[in-house]
Formats: sequence, structure tokens, C-alpha cells
Amino acid sequence: MRLYKKGVSMQVFSFMFALILIALILGYGVKTLVGVKKTSDDVELGDFILRLRDQADAMYSFDVGSTKNVELFLPVTIERVCFFNGDKKISAIGVDQSLQNRLDTNLGKNVFITPETFAANILFVEHLRAGDENPLCFPTNGKLKIGMETVLGDDGKVYVAIHRLA
Repeated sequence: MRLYKKGVSMQVFSFMFALILIALILGYGVKTLVGVKKTSDDVELGDFILRLRDQADAMYSFDVGSTKNVELFLPVTIERVCFFNGDKKISAIGVDQSLQNRLDTNLGKNVFITPETFAANILFVEHLRAGDENPLCFPTNGKLKIGMETVLGDDGKVYVAIHRLA
């Protein structure tokens, strides 16, 4: 009878060990999946930045007055993208304090991405400027639809202005 009880107690410890091992494996799997999702978002954001720069460079080479509607894809976790023209005063209504602080402390940058959880959330894109409003913010849901126009600035230089689509 004693032998049977010892065997049962050893079996209980084996099951407990197996449950703990399964929990550790599942925990590692969930952590890995979360890491893969973050990495895919970072890659998608990097692709967005490259495509935005490519579109701006292409528009810059066109004649003044050229326009183009552009659709760019980005991670769905990005809530909004704002374009800023540092040479002009802020004219947009409803600029929140967080964005205002980012604009004030990041002189020379012209693209601001919210939320700020991404490493590349503030950047500079050559020749790009906000068009009608300053800053010009677009809510996003996995994609950004904007209008680009090649314009002649007050300083006589050519820029690519961002506009809202009608």
C-alpha cells in the first residue's frame, strides 16, 4: 500500500512540473509573438518613411504647380501624422500641448507621428512642407491619403506642399 501512495505522490509532482513547463513555454511564445508584431510595425513605419521621402523627391523634380494624390500605408497603431513648416507660425486650431511641445523642441523637423512609442516618430523629409494649415495633421487608420503639390516658396525655392484631399 505504501508503494502505491509514493507512486501517486510522484505522479502529482510530475504533473505539476509539466504544468509549470507548459506555462513557461506559452509565456515565451506570447512574448515572441508580441516582439514579432512590434518588429513588423517598425518595418512598416520604415517603409512608410521611405515611400514618403520617395514621393517628395519625385514631386520636387516636377514643374511648379504639379499635383498628385498619394496613398501611403503605415501601421494601424499610428493615430495621426502631422506635417510642419518651421518657417511659418502655427496656424492650425486645436494643436494639443503634447504636439506643441514636440514642435517647439524639434526645430528643423517637419513630420511628427503620434503616438510617440515608435523610435522614428519625429523626422525630416527634404523639400516637404505643410500646405494650408501649420501643422497639418491627418488621422490615420493604416493609411494616409494626402495631396502633394510642387510650389514656389516666398524665398524663391521650390517645395512640396502637403494638402488635404477634397
